[in-house]
Amino acid sequence: TGDLNVTQTAGGAIDFSFLTSASNVHIAATNKNSITSVNMGAGEFDSVSIGEAATHLNHIDTPKATSIHTGNAPVTVIDGDIATDINHDYTGDTALATLTITGTGTIDVLATKVTGAISLTGGANTVIHADALTTTNTFVMANTVLEAHFPAIKYAAGTINATTTDLSALLGATTSGLTVNSTDLDLTGATANSTSTITHGGAGHFTITSVTANGAIVGANTTELTIKALDNALVMQAATFQKLATLNITGVAAATGAAQDNLVTVSNAASLTTINLDGTIDGLTSAANTDLVTINTSGKLTDLNVTGATALTTVNAGHTHIPGDTAVTLVIDGATSLNTLDFSSVDKVKTITLLNNTKLETVTAPSTTTIAELGATIAVNISDGASFTGVYQDYRDEIAATETTSATPAVPVRVKQNSLKSLFDWVKVHYNHTASPTFNVDTALVSGTTLYADFAAATGADFSSAGSNTINVLAEWNTILSE
Repeated sequence: TGDLNVTQTAGGAIDFSFLTSASNVHIAATNKNSITSVNMGAGEFDSVSIGEAATHLNHIDTPKATSIHTGNAPVTVIDGDIATDINHDYTGDTALATLTITGTGTIDVLATKVTGAISLTGGANTVIHADALTTTNTFVMANTVLEAHFPAIKYAAGTINATTTDLSALLGATTSGLTVNSTDLDLTGATANSTSTITHGGAGHFTITSVTANGAIVGANTTELTIKALDNALVMQAATFQKLATLNITGVAAATGAAQDNLVTVSNAASLTTINLDGTIDGLTSAANTDLVTINTSGKLTDLNVTGATALTTVNAGHTHIPGDTAVTLVIDGATSLNTLDFSSVDKVKTITLLNNTKLETVTAPSTTTIAELGATIAVNISDGASFTGVYQDYRDEIAATETTSATPAVPVRVKQNSLKSLFDWVKVHYNHTASPTFNVDTALVSGTTLYADFAAATGADFSSAGSNTINVLAEWNTILSE
């Protein structure tokens, strides 16, 4: 019931696993390096000090011990430099002020609260379990361990160095920020904001539920980023995600379409190859992402604006409109590797802008059955390089009737081209709108082996139009047929 003071002179194992309780336990050693193991069993102690002066309460200093079990004592320091099995078995209600543990193998911590810093030093094969720990001020880890499990922590700060880290209950970082240097990091349930940033230091997949401010997440080596519930506008910081290859974002629907405000902006991302969007997102603005190859959209999206994606080859546009928001806009500019665009799944579209897409040969227009409401202003603008292969039919004069044959009407100029016809059909269904649709299609037309530089060259002087090089009046649209 009182204090226990022991001096061990012979070294070897220290085993008090039979002891059920004591006040303060002090075990002095003539040579602390001669202690091979420590086992305090399940006993309950006010303090345990081994290998240290009696005044150094709750300090176990046994650098050559291979196994250390503290018993139910509020030990704050364990020096087990070569220990492959460390059990910190304190389960008391009083929080530890700090906790410092050094070992090389398994480290198990039963404590629930550490009000100050928790410092854990292990080896390449160290596995840390602090499964009941709900509170700590700061993580300090000097080197990288194999696994670190903190599944009950809700808010954390400092640095965790582990190949694999479990923070499955984390809600966010504290104001000093959290860095986790793990290959993959799944923080489903956590939110990062401007005052509690989260940094992923590993070269793998970083998953987080929400990001409420630009710069709130950092991943210099992150190769894939998933944001599972974005409900505010986000500008991706290219300088802090230099190696990002895949970006996955699922948006959260606002209370009304008009209130939707989670535009995603990504610019100058040097390694970005794939963007995947789902849920409800106000829009995507992608600018000068020159390695971007694929964009996949599903769910609901209002504005798709892609410029300068010179490597882009695939746009899987599977999204629909956001009810209550403005009608959909589609802008693809400078995608010089893009051959095909299919917008047939996209509905309630008001603007199609396709510029400087020099290899674009095929376009499928948006839905003609679910269209924007009458007040939407409809516009199509295609120019600067798109080349549509078509069949050109020249004008033929009327053949007058003879005494034995009937007259043959004149045949006007015709261009048979499926992409232009698809766009024309989409334009036509909007002619009951408050404002008539506007369109300007300036594209090369290929017929056989002949490449016509513009619409006027393709249709020739026979055609009665405004004489423009572009398709910009309804009479010109009417020359476009299906192949």
